[in-house]
Amino acid sequence: MRRGCFGGLGCNSFLVFRPDDLSLNSKNQPQKTNNNVAYLCGLTRAVSHSLSSLRMENPVIILGAQTVGITALDAFLSNEVVVYCLLDDDTKLQNTELFDVPVMGNTDDKELLKLLGKKCEVFVATEDTASRRSLTAMLHDEYEVAPVNAIHQRASVSPHAWLGHGNLVSANAVVAGAAKIGNGCLIGANAVVDAKVEMGDYSQLSAGAILNAGVVVGEQVFIGAGAVVVAGVKIGNKARIGAGSVVVADVPANQTVFGNPAVKV
Repeated sequence: MRRGCFGGLGCNSFLVFRPDDLSLNSKNQPQKTNNNVAYLCGLTRAVSHSLSSLRMENPVIILGAQTVGITALDAFLSNEVVVYCLLDDDTKLQNTELFDVPVMGNTDDKELLKLLGKKCEVFVATEDTASRRSLTAMLHDEYEVAPVNAIHQRASVSPHAWLGHGNLVSANAVVAGAAKIGNGCLIGANAVVDAKVEMGDYSQLSAGAILNAGVVVGEQVFIGAGAVVVAGVKIGNKARIGAGSVVVADVPANQTVFGNPAVKV
């Protein structure tokens, strides 16, 4: 499921998406159902509904109770979505609470994960990319579910943007029309994804960073806080952009750049 407010529609408009065809490469269009739920797999065009007519049916279980998990929890709660619990492998966090929501067990807790599907939705919010990819694959293979999107109520996502599943769009972030966001991406607070930008799976755009129009970001890319990527630049898979950098030229795969203008380090 996916919720978020959309530019031009105001913060009383949002989406709910649920996976129908669990093929992660599917490009099926969302289908209207009699309970106004749109179904999503792969890169799917946003379809807006009014807040009064659409409610998330199931509570959410968040896998991860650290920085990403806290941000995702805030996003769900901002939309008045019920979060059943968080799971984390750090035993020091278990049997504690975040915003009055319990942290209950490990991320592979089968007794809780068996609730997924008909009774609960899931969002993967562990800290490292490898863990998020592994857990998403496990959810697909063992439980036949895909993570929902977590879009903060104060985020602005164009109804003409395309999003996959398991994405986090934080408070005051902007995703413009014709942007394409893959699966498992993290978009930080106040970040901007301009028109016709493409973000590959499991890429991270940190707080305040800006991707100008037509930028193409590969998979598993990290872009630091406050970085600016100028229009039309291409960033290869697993590249890393340092905080505050201004990227004016293409960045090859696996390369780390930093500075203004950004250079290889």
